[in-house]
Amino acid sequence: MGQKSMICAAQDTIKGKPIENSTLIKKLLELSDSKTEHLPGLFTLVPGMPVILTQNMAIELGLINGMNEIFRQLVFEEESVS
Repeated sequence: MGQKSMICAAQDTIKGKPIENSTLIKKLLELSDSKTEHLPGLFTLVPGMPVILTQNMAIELGLINGMNEIFRQLVFEEESVS
């Protein structure tokens, strides 16, 4: 029984501001991982896959940098879905 996977795209910023130029976004997504501190432009999430948190997500819940976790589902903020 196959799991539904989802492909996620990086949301790059310049000086903390989102990039809006579609040509630049495309070029950034096409860069090799060796030019982006080994962070992929696109990656696949599959429920049940192991993940390692690389930043504090919710300290009060124990979701902190370096924790080994299992990805279960992606929950969108209502205003972020177009």
